[in-house]
Formats: sequence, C-alpha cells, structure tokens
Amino acid sequence: METNGKRHGLFAGAFAVLLAAAMLAGCGKERVKSEYQKGVDAYYARDYAKAVEHYRAAAAMNDADAQFQLGWCYAKAEGVPMDWDEAFRWWGKAAGQGHPDSVKRMEKLREREAIRQAAEQGDAEAQYQFAEHCFWGTDMEENEAEAVKWYRKAAEQGHAEAQAQLGLCYYDGMGVEEDVVEAVKWWRKAAEQDDQFALCRLGECYLDGIGVDMDWDKARECFRRAAEIKDEEDEVHYFASKSQEMLDAILAYEKNLSAAEQGDAEAQYNLGICYYNGMGVKKDMAEAEKWFREAAKNGNADAKKMLEVLDNAVPQP
Repeated sequence: METNGKRHGLFAGAFAVLLAAAMLAGCGKERVKSEYQKGVDAYYARDYAKAVEHYRAAAAMNDADAQFQLGWCYAKAEGVPMDWDEAFRWWGKAAGQGHPDSVKRMEKLREREAIRQAAEQGDAEAQYQFAEHCFWGTDMEENEAEAVKWYRKAAEQGHAEAQAQLGLCYYDGMGVEEDVVEAVKWWRKAAEQDDQFALCRLGECYLDGIGVDMDWDKARECFRRAAEIKDEEDEVHYFASKSQEMLDAILAYEKNLSAAEQGDAEAQYNLGICYYNGMGVKKDMAEAEKWFREAAKNGNADAKKMLEVLDNAVPQP
C-alpha cells in the first residue's frame, strides 16, 4: 500500500507539472495572439511604429505571421528604416516554420541572387534584369545609380532594352547626370535593333531637335518603324500606338501647313491648334497665336475663341 501511495503521489505530481505547463503554454499562446492582433490594429490605424513594437514582441515569441508582417515593415519602411536584409531575415524565420507567403518571398530572394550572380559573371540578360531590380526597387532598395551601372554593362554588350533604358536614365538624369546627347546615342543603338521604345523616343528627339539636329524625315521614319512593330501574338503595344499618333500628327501638320499658307482659314486654325498642343510639331504659343490671328482675319469663329483664351491666359513666370 505504501508503494502504491508513493506511485500515486508521483503520478499526481507529474500531472500537476504537466497541467501547469499546459496552462503556461495556453497563456503564452494568448499573449502571442494578443501582441500580434495589437500589431495588426496599430498597422491599420497607421501607427506603424506601434505596429512594429507589437509585431516584434510576437515575432520574438516565434509567431510566423508576426515575423512575416515585421519583414514587410522593414521592406516598406513603415515604422522602421527600410532594410531589405532585415526584411528577408524575418521572412526567413517565418519560412522556416512553413509560412507560405514567407516561403514565396524567400524564393524571390533566391531568384534575385541567382540573377545577380549571373550578372557578375557577365551575362547581358542577367545584367539587364538585375538593373531592373535596382531601378524599380524590386525585392531590394531602389538604387538608380546601381541600376545605371548594370544597364551600361548590358548595353555595352548590345542588349537593346538595356540601351533603351540607359538612354532614358541619361535623358531624365536618373542615377547619372542628365545628358540628352548621350541619351540619343543609346536610343539610336537600341533603335538599330528595332526597340520600339527607343524608336519612339528617338523620333521625338528628331521632331523637336533635342540632343540631335531637327530632322522631320528621320522622325517620321522612326515613328513609322515603331508603329509597325507588333509582339509575337500580333498585338499592338503602347509605343506602337503612340508612334502612330505622332506620325498622324506630323502628316496632319504638314497637310494643314500647306493649306494654311494658301489662305485656308480652317487649315490656319488647325495649324494653330497643332502649335498650341504640340501636335506633330514643337509646342510654340507664339506660332499658335500667329495662325489663330490669320484664321480669325479670314472669319474662323473657333480661332477668335482661341485668341480670347490666349488673351485671358495668366502669364507664366
């Protein structure tokens, strides 16, 4: 009986320990759940610093959802400075617990790193793709200067899209000092490979004399070539449509110019609109007013209305 009593006592003691452990675990889970929910509530209230505080507390207790959300806070600079390394560190912890969204983010990291490694080994397509990651801040902090570095490496190997994008960087001064002549140089190289974007932008440069001598024949040819380019599914894309519009505008301008010089009031008004809106020709308000006045003299009512608009316009500083 004594032995049985001892055994009963031992069993009761072990059961008490297990019960206490279960109660503590339950309390722990409730605390984690509470911290995570407080983080969510603070986040939707746009108190990002408070959200990070609660997410971090839950993440430290190994809550995968909190770790994932904390990663996004670092990625989007919400409540903490942007830090992609820290973002991926927390996503890695959550992914280790099988968190599906975190697993996907880590796959993106591996893809990016594979592209970077291929770029460093001289692969032109990888260099272009990594430049795009840098330029747009995809799965990493946006860095235009770094993007230009990789666009240039790919462009120098003849990669048309990289040449076109490098031209844009020079044109707008993104990651490199603005230089329209250099922009035209790279757009011309890409245009030689029938890059649609480069053809369209080069056409605009020839049309307005930006970074190159004005040459309407070359502008017209660039727009024509860009307008004819279709993808493998025979679909017309944005820059093809835009180039066709520019080509139509040039032809309309030239048609109206010929008729306007012969005294046609409607053509004179249309020519004024071309200059007013920069359609087929560089925007020029003085030329617009000139042709509106010619059309008004010849009785065009719309031209008279446009002159009233110009007369009432607030002068630009």
